[in-house]
Amino acid sequence: MQVQTKPKTINDKTVPIYPDDLLRQQYLAGERNFPNWDLRNADLRGLNLRDINLQGANLSGALLIGTNLQNANLENADLSYSHICSANLTFANLAGANLDNTNLDGAVFDNPWWD
Repeated sequence: MQVQTKPKTINDKTVPIYPDDLLRQQYLAGERNFPNWDLRNADLRGLNLRDINLQGANLSGALLIGTNLQNANLENADLSYSHICSANLTFANLAGANLDNTNLDGAVFDNPWWD
């Protein structure tokens, strides 16, 4: 599912709202469900995304360096070519996730769900 975003106006200039910005705003507002979102090449470095549902999301090429994905649902997510270095994937659901060419250097895997 492609996330539809509307431009917003800042100081009389119209600027787009990108899916990663929208996710960040909605997560901070308490939303945790983002299934099937298109987050290709998103910059989510260093965020606390604990308990997030990204089932079936397209995160190919995303930057998730140092991101807290503890208890995250990444089932069937496309994480190919993403950078998940030093991320916390404790108890994350990675069943069916595409991890082709994913950089996982230093990622913490404590009891992840693979099946």
